[in-house]
Amino acid sequence: MRGGRLYERIEIQTATETANTSGQLIRSWTAYKKNWPAYHTDVSGGETYRGRQISAQSNHLFVIRTLSGVTTKMRVLWGGCYYGIANIKEPFTGEMWLECKAAE
Repeated sequence: MRGGRLYERIEIQTATETANTSGQLIRSWTAYKKNWPAYHTDVSGGETYRGRQISAQSNHLFVIRTLSGVTTKMRVLWGGCYYGIANIKEPFTGEMWLECKAAE
């Protein structure tokens, strides 16, 4: 992958669950990789009706260099917004594609 395309910076976060004093599990997010170079593009988007409300959805693609340990249980922080990783593809080119959906 040519480094010139990777002009965006993302943070990949992983969830950890800890029990509070009453035994209830609390999820917190910690950085797995900070300031990681990436290429971003909007893949698709749209609106659907749920009940009497409109629900907006957007899909994003982040292309990064191959990084071991990334799973769909992680999320991406980019531009102040969180994106859940829905799918990971590795096309054997030294890059990894993270297909993400905006976290609600």
